[in-house]
Amino acid sequence: MDNSKFINKIYGVIGFIWLLFMLMFPSDFQEVKYLTLIVLLVLSFFEIIVRRKRINQNLFIGIFIWLTYFLFSLAFGFFKGYYIDYIDFSLISIYFITPIAAFLLSNIIDNDEKFVSLNKMLIVITFMIVVLDIVYILNRLAIVSLPFDLNSSIFGSVVVEDQTLEFRITNQSSLMFLWPYLFALNYSHEYTSKKEKYLIRVTIFLGFIVALLSGRRAFQAVIAISILLSMILLKLKKGKIQFVRKSNPIKWLLQILLVIVVIISSYNWLGKVLELDNFMNSVYNTFLSAFDFSSGSGYIRAQQVSMLIEGWVDSPLIGNGLNSYLSNNIASLTTPWSYETVYLALLYQTGIVGITIFFGSVYFIAKKTYNKINFEKTLTSSYFFGILVGFICFVIAGSTNPMVYYIWAWSFAMISYSINREDNKGI
Repeated sequence: MDNSKFINKIYGVIGFIWLLFMLMFPSDFQEVKYLTLIVLLVLSFFEIIVRRKRINQNLFIGIFIWLTYFLFSLAFGFFKGYYIDYIDFSLISIYFITPIAAFLLSNIIDNDEKFVSLNKMLIVITFMIVVLDIVYILNRLAIVSLPFDLNSSIFGSVVVEDQTLEFRITNQSSLMFLWPYLFALNYSHEYTSKKEKYLIRVTIFLGFIVALLSGRRAFQAVIAISILLSMILLKLKKGKIQFVRKSNPIKWLLQILLVIVVIISSYNWLGKVLELDNFMNSVYNTFLSAFDFSSGSGYIRAQQVSMLIEGWVDSPLIGNGLNSYLSNNIASLTTPWSYETVYLALLYQTGIVGITIFFGSVYFIAKKTYNKINFEKTLTSSYFFGILVGFICFVIAGSTNPMVYYIWAWSFAMISYSINREDNKGI
């Protein structure tokens, strides 16, 4: 067997296992995830050295600037007295391991064949995730009986009351990238087969139900944003690419009507099952509770925002250090630097320079992905379109959720620098 084909098979098997556990169980099965990740990173590094793969110069420089500044910021924090008694691996992982690992992982996908295979994996895994979530929800509601118990912290927690409806499933953070990704794929009207087409649409619908029942305002907001974002990005590309095909308007209207009927029927059924007099009112109240600053969590969040801004004003350019924190507002004793308002905390810690490097990196990665959308390669363009929408929604959701350390999301977006290297500046 050809060595390259053998390595590609290893990539396929190990990569699928890694992605499945990373996306389906973000907080558990760490041993499996670390082992498979190490195998992927070693193989990628080996290929770069042995095959002398071309590395995009702009990406290399960007990562170097990122690592250099955040290392300086970490040292500055220690200098200012924000030290800890041990090496905080989570902080090191987010700002130093993640960009290097994402770079190595993205370099695995260096041709269209691998890229298409990766996206097929993502579609199947996302379907598996939403099916698991729906089964979990039905099981916790005693609608579906299973021979094993799903009442575990691996899956999440449940709160069902007249004014609150929350199925907090841990993999919903993954769906904040994957649902927008799938919606954009569906919106592009490009599929490898009818089977993939219906699989995507069923997954989108089930994912919407999961979001509705989740109680996660960020997840629900991301769905609305992804729909709007897909429309806007498609309009921007309309001069170069025409994703939406002309179709029978009657068929199109019937499809919309069918979706509306299914959603309304699902609402009524869920309301009866949950014994809620007004199902939508419970969903509505749960969403609005995030903006109630008179409540306990809302007041704490507002106070945190005010204190972080005041702290940033004291050192606006370079901040107070990557590992700095508010001495009178510590969210966690083990990770005192970690706050729910992620980007505001980053501004407080690394200043204007740090926040510019972060969002500058996001901008250039998103721009590179956007430029990969090309009508001459319709299928791969559709996948890049999905990744672009998913990545932007991921960054938006990351403003109030500690998601920026997810290696897989950054590696997906960085693929635009590694695929079709003949178009890239290499070193």
